[in-house]
Amino acid sequence: MMKRKGLVFAVLALNWLALLLVVRRMPAQIPMHVNLRGVVDGMGPNWWLLGFGALPAAVFLLLFALPKIDPFRQSWLKHEKAYERVLLALLVFFVLIGWLVASLGFGGGLGTQVSFRFESLLCTGLGLLFLVIGNHMGQLRQNWFFGIRTPWTLASETVWRKTHRLGAYAFVLCGALALIGAVLGLLTGLLWLEFTLAIAPVLLAAVWLTVYSYLLFQTEQRQKEGPDA
Repeated sequence: MMKRKGLVFAVLALNWLALLLVVRRMPAQIPMHVNLRGVVDGMGPNWWLLGFGALPAAVFLLLFALPKIDPFRQSWLKHEKAYERVLLALLVFFVLIGWLVASLGFGGGLGTQVSFRFESLLCTGLGLLFLVIGNHMGQLRQNWFFGIRTPWTLASETVWRKTHRLGAYAFVLCGALALIGAVLGLLTGLLWLEFTLAIAPVLLAAVWLTVYSYLLFQTEQRQKEGPDA
């Protein structure tokens, strides 16, 4: 994908122009937030949507530039394909968010019940994104910008590798739970259940992987020092 960066950026630019055409047909104030009952409880100017539309292009330019300034530049050559696939999934997810917000723009004002399952689509996209990340996380090599970057994974290649191996399983599990949450939300109408299954596992995984990398590093240091240290 990096070799076709011009094409990717052109597609993202066309996405922004499409949103611009949609914004021109919207009222000046549009829904921007939906509560856990599926009711619009926040409004904003319609031009905010153009910010959502520009987000994928901004993310693409930023993540394209990062490998060029990373001290671990050689690592990017080793995990280039994995990085490109995760980046593509991330861009698709941000494009999805932009159009989901756009779909709210014609839904009415404050207190309006959203006519479609906005949160289920969002949780489905999030779950699929986690699955892609999990399936490629084990291929990532040490770098300063992408992956599970703790002081201990950056200090030890072994700790990095083992932490990301566990992180791969954790993110696949998080993705599966987010998808289950989306289905349960559709069946039960419980929005809080959807978001709990989509967000809570990721937060718990982040804490556990941080602690895990610390414990691995401490074990590695004790082994280096020897039994008499």
